[in-house]
Amino acid sequence: MLLHEVKPQTIIELGAFNGGSGVWLADCLEIMGIKGNIYEVDIDLSLLDEKAKANSRVNFLQGDCNKLEEVFPPEMLVKFPHPWLVIEDAHVNLIAVADYFHNNGFQNGYYLIIEDTNKYMWEAWDGNWDDSE
Repeated sequence: MLLHEVKPQTIIELGAFNGGSGVWLADCLEIMGIKGNIYEVDIDLSLLDEKAKANSRVNFLQGDCNKLEEVFPPEMLVKFPHPWLVIEDAHVNLIAVADYFHNNGFQNGYYLIIEDTNKYMWEAWDGNWDDSE
């Protein structure tokens, strides 16, 4: 429903893992007739499924969420079509991730989805999550 409402022209997901969600997002955009670009980022692209790697609709980029300016320099982001949908699923540097995109092209009406931030998991993450305060 969100994809249909926003009709993102650029989707950025941090935390690609095997690449499945990038392929799923590409399928969803195609079904809805949305011509968008998908960028999946992970610190270790060796974990990508071979079928995901071969999918030309998804751009897989190796990079560190602690150094987003190296993965998505501001001069690169300026060229990305709007609107954007950013999905944070790497669970790394959350506050800085939100701040980086906010300061480099994010606009009112766009969405930043932070996955897996269930408050019931905070105890399990205690001491393992820099942004817990």
